[in-house]
Amino acid sequence: MLHRFTIASNEGPRILWEQMKGKKVKTNDGQGVGEIKEIVQNYIRLEKGIVNKDKSWVPKYLVDAYDGKVLWLVISNDDLGRGYSYTTEPNAEQYTHDFKAFRATPYGQKQSSFRISSRTYA
Repeated sequence: MLHRFTIASNEGPRILWEQMKGKKVKTNDGQGVGEIKEIVQNYIRLEKGIVNKDKSWVPKYLVDAYDGKVLWLVISNDDLGRGYSYTTEPNAEQYTHDFKAFRATPYGQKQSSFRISSRTYA
């Protein structure tokens, strides 16, 4: 089953987000960007690596789908590195600024509905 996300609010479905801890995350070009270690209101914290772990915070609005094993982002790995990943949790003002900028991108325009829902596709 493929669970596709459309996220309108910064909260998201609480039970579903909590179930995502420990899941792998990949960008839309198939690049692994880490494993979910923490989930907060607007962001997910990822860790990648074994010894020297790279830690990053990624906004929830970048989530596209969950296939049962991997949480997929709507954005490419290159674009993720160009401004959607932080080493510390950003504040609410940064989130608002980034979300407005995201909505103007081709990725943001593809996300036509930002209402909270989790649709399941067989």
